[in-house]
Amino acid sequence: MLIAPLSYLITSILIIFSGRFFFKNTLHPLVLGSSLWFFLVSIACYEPWFNNYLQSSWSINTYIVMWLGGLSFLLPAFIFPSIGKYSICSFYFPKKYIIALDLLALLNIIAFILRFKEKVFMPTILFAGTGTDIKELVPAGILGLHYIDLLTPIIGICYIYEFLFSKKITLRRKLIILIYTLFTISNLILYKVSRDELTQYISGVAFLFIIGRPKQRVKIMSLISIMFIGIIFMTISRLSDSSAVFTQFDGPIGNILSIFYTYTAYNFENVNKLVNSEFHDTYIWASGKFLLRFIYPYEYDNNQFGIILKESTFFNARTYLYMFYHDLRFLGVFMYSFLIGSIIQFFYRLSIRNTRYLLMIAVLIKGVLFLSFGNFFFADFPYFFVYPVTLIFTILLFRKIT
Repeated sequence: MLIAPLSYLITSILIIFSGRFFFKNTLHPLVLGSSLWFFLVSIACYEPWFNNYLQSSWSINTYIVMWLGGLSFLLPAFIFPSIGKYSICSFYFPKKYIIALDLLALLNIIAFILRFKEKVFMPTILFAGTGTDIKELVPAGILGLHYIDLLTPIIGICYIYEFLFSKKITLRRKLIILIYTLFTISNLILYKVSRDELTQYISGVAFLFIIGRPKQRVKIMSLISIMFIGIIFMTISRLSDSSAVFTQFDGPIGNILSIFYTYTAYNFENVNKLVNSEFHDTYIWASGKFLLRFIYPYEYDNNQFGIILKESTFFNARTYLYMFYHDLRFLGVFMYSFLIGSIIQFFYRLSIRNTRYLLMIAVLIKGVLFLSFGNFFFADFPYFFVYPVTLIFTILLFRKIT
């Protein structure tokens, strides 16, 4: 009973040591992601903590899937190794970057105003606890403009990146960055009540500060803690006291432990349900939905490809490899995990030589840290969309584009 959880836990620790002694960088994204993955798997497969009504024992195939997903994601770090820490230096930001960022930020604020209209003066969070899912109170995004609206955390990360690494930054520029930072935080917490976008912003900003201001890590971690408390509050505000989220464990701190456990373990349980069920391989239709949906909207809306979405009550997150297994089973898990890891390793190799590429890592880091919650790389087009935009801003950081 303890062999599997212990083996995953030991693997998690060994990966951290590999970052420290082999890669000379414990903040290597593939090290962080795979280590956290195996740590959470060790918790999720510990059967004494199972809710027997909602969770079932893992099959051999499920254990293999978890091993394959974590190791395939890490493998590119060893195949294409790059030893050393991130390149940290300040530089002059080109005007084209500043103008493009300011213009996009202005469009983003306009999209926000058009979306919320008179509700700009009535933050959504104020209506928490009225018995309604608070997300239902958030106005729908405006077609077309909603893609600009989705860039709120990315624009915020770009501004923080400029603040940390600009060699010459004026007081006026600092004021602009401060104003947009306050706008981002208030928008994501008070209006959109968006855990997805808030975790994207927190992860990216925290990563940049930890790399760019290592002496201020205590302050950074304190700020991160405060923001994650905000995320927990947003979660609690949407649930009743009798929800399974709060009742996994008993005792004075059982509610708190239950929140962290259920929002992790049940994601893996949904994968376990898929692995142990009968379904037809979907080849490319599940993993490729982020692009193929534009070509086959009717087929996806009517689920003509037979994509099965397993859930445990209202726990509908499924880890990042769910669709990979749905498409090609073990081969899909290996192939797509390795592909994602290779792309991240490519930008990591560049980032330890040139500070400009840190911006890409900062935007990718949310997907890296939250592998157990879903595929935040290309599950749907909105997730994928932010990466080409970030790449454009990364290119704009170079004075001469060759």
